[in-house]
Amino acid sequence: NILSMLKIVVLLNIFVETMINKDQVESLAKDFDYVDVLFNVAGFVHHGSILECEESDWDFTMNVNVCSMYLMIKAFLPKMLPCKSGNIINTAFVASSIKGVVNRCVYSTFKAAIIGLTKSVAADFLEQGIHCSCICPDFMARQKTGRLIFLQSAYVTGTEAIIDGGLRL
Repeated sequence: NILSMLKIVVLLNIFVETMINKDQVESLAKDFDYVDVLFNVAGFVHHGSILECEESDWDFTMNVNVCSMYLMIKAFLPKMLPCKSGNIINTAFVASSIKGVVNRCVYSTFKAAIIGLTKSVAADFLEQGIHCSCICPDFMARQKTGRLIFLQSAYVTGTEAIIDGGLRL
């Protein structure tokens, strides 16, 4: 129905300041009785090596790339449990698991943390019918990741789908 579609649009227009604020995320979640799919795609790219990263850069990148997904999962996962079904899709980055990328130390570190978060949530809630997976696009494939919700079938959970156009070959 139209109300459900409007709620989906609301979720797509969340700003970074909202996603890293626990009270605002919890308030947003209260507007939903049930959630079918949670697609976590937030990310901030810190440019530079570890030597060019200040503690404030590290903290901000952690908050946007990992804490925001933690807060969103914690707030919206309970909306999936009563129906014993739901799909959580987290977005990491190809460099988080298979290849190092110059000047992406901080970004890659926290995107790797998302893979760990994904696998833990998948293991913890598999028996309750919740599937949690992670897509890992490269920079070129990022524009196409919105089409990948189909990967969230009943047999896909706890996985990393690496979408890199053959980069790792």
